[in-house]
Amino acid sequence: MKIYESIRRRLISNKFIEVYRTTPIILPGEMEGWLEQNNLARFVVEIVEQLDASAIERAYRGGGSAPYAPKMMLALLFYCYALWASLVVVR
Repeated sequence: MKIYESIRRRLISNKFIEVYRTTPIILPGEMEGWLEQNNLARFVVEIVEQLDASAIERAYRGGGSAPYAPKMMLALLFYCYALWASLVVVR
């Protein structure tokens, strides 16, 4: 059992992958210039950054490789939902 737990601890990570939105990347240009200041994605990130995601972080027990940060996943979820909802309204 101890061997299994030792292997499991090495394979399962509960440390979230850091998100660096202001770091320059190798692609042409920098990410800050990709979106206009009034873009929905920027609005969603601004709102999600104000949320308290500590309960999600505490509840996460790990599994597989390092996960993405809960706030990043929430921002992605909210952004996709907003896009979907706007398409439904247009129809």
